[in-house]
Amino acid sequence: MSGSNYGVQYRKSKIGEALFDALDSFVSEGKLTGEQADAIQEQFDKAAAKYLGSSQVRAQLKGDLHTYRSFDEIYTLLVKDCEIKLSTTKREPKSAGQVNPQQSTETLKADMVKLICQDAKIGGHRA
Repeated sequence: MSGSNYGVQYRKSKIGEALFDALDSFVSEGKLTGEQADAIQEQFDKAAAKYLGSSQVRAQLKGDLHTYRSFDEIYTLLVKDCEIKLSTTKREPKSAGQVNPQQSTETLKADMVKLICQDAKIGGHRA
């Protein structure tokens, strides 16, 4: 794989791990070569960075901080009795030159949430 770190932070997401497991299985079964699997993984990195990195989602988090760790500008937080409010704003064209913003909000609750955050400058772009 090339030396690019573009979007690699998404590899540790559930979908990134599932993709890696599937690619590893395909390589083991001889359905893909290692080079093909690397190309697919690199394409995933680029797509994840493009679409997830430019997301218009805002999140508010409330809860009790149970654990906090920081290493090499990667932060891990465990939050108990957590409530997360996700707000998205989608702008769709109304008519020529006008924009019709649509907003939706969803609230999620959990006993424990693990957040893994990375400094934006490590991921290849600044927020």
